[in-house]
Formats: sequence, C-alpha cells, structure tokens
Amino acid sequence: MAEKKNYSKKNVKKTLNNVKKEVKKEVKPITKEIEKKTQEVVKEVKKPIYGKKDNNKKWVLIGALAVVLLLVCVVTIKDVQKDNTNNNVSSNMTEWVTETKEDKYVVTVIGLTYCQHCKNYNPVISKLAKDYDFKLYWFDIDAMSEEDSNTLTTTYELQQYTGASPYTVITKNGEFVADYVGEMPESETKTFLQDNGVID
Repeated sequence: MAEKKNYSKKNVKKTLNNVKKEVKKEVKPITKEIEKKTQEVVKEVKKPIYGKKDNNKKWVLIGALAVVLLLVCVVTIKDVQKDNTNNNVSSNMTEWVTETKEDKYVVTVIGLTYCQHCKNYNPVISKLAKDYDFKLYWFDIDAMSEEDSNTLTTTYELQQYTGASPYTVITKNGEFVADYVGEMPESETKTFLQDNGVID
C-alpha cells in the first residue's frame, strides 16, 4: 500500500490558499466582463431621452440589464458553492488533486474494502510503486466521504469507471493518460505502466 503522509496544518493551509488563488483567477475575468457590460448599459441609459416611447425603451433596457446581472450572479454563486463543496474534501484528497496536476505520472487505484480482487492487487501495485518510485494513491471508495468520492470520480473523465474495482487510472499534468478495470498480475501491471510511460 502507498505510504501515508502526516498532514500538518501548515501544508493543508498552504494547499487551501493555493485553491483560493485559483478560484480568484477563475472569477476575475467574469467580474471584469460584468463591469464592462454594466458600463455599456449605463452609457446607453444616460443618453438623452425624448418622449414617452423612448422612456419605455429605457425601462426595458434597465429590466434587461437586471435580468442579465441576476443570471450572472446565479452562475457565479453556483461556482462558488461548488468550490466551497471542494473545501470539505480531506487533506489527502486535496493533495491528490494537486499532485495529479503536476508534471509527473500519478497512478491512482479506486478499490473497495470488501473486494477480493482489490486485496490481491494492492500488494502487486504497491510493490511496483516502491520498486520503480512512482506516486501511487489507493482509495477504497466505500470508506470515503461523499465529498472525497465525488472529487475522486469527477476531477478527471474516468473513461472506463463504472464502479467496478479495482480501477487503475494514470494521470499527468492534470490530464487523463490511461485506465484499466480489474486486477492484473505483476507482469501485466508492469507492462501497463511501461506502455503508458510511468516506468521504463
């Protein structure tokens, strides 16, 4: 089994700060676009208005602006709520998300605590991770919180994952590389890892 790390408050705080910075980067362009559209509408509303017909145009324009701003707010709130949900993930899951986005291969196995194939496969993949020094994460999904399991199964498009286990997925630079469903003997696992660039 992969070696477990001792998580300090400092490391968790640093990871959360990095996540907050990424959220701010994502929200900033939306905020600028809202400001730009608002300024355009304000310019339009400030134009001289003559007669009752033009006055109605003004109110229609203001109403349309209100609807657009409301929609933008709803979308932004949903994004923030999604990000806040991710704040409830464990430090182990936060570390996994961070490491899978780095420029190195990460092998992740989704297992089940009661799965005999998982119990057979765990020592095989763990031995190879130790022998070839690659990063391995093993998650028993039935023992995880809902937030962690959602993060695990939605961060990447897991092409063959249907809930069957063990499920092995390889990622690098935040991208899906390859996956495999089922237990593999050591020789087959080694070939799978070689074919996908994890080991030489």
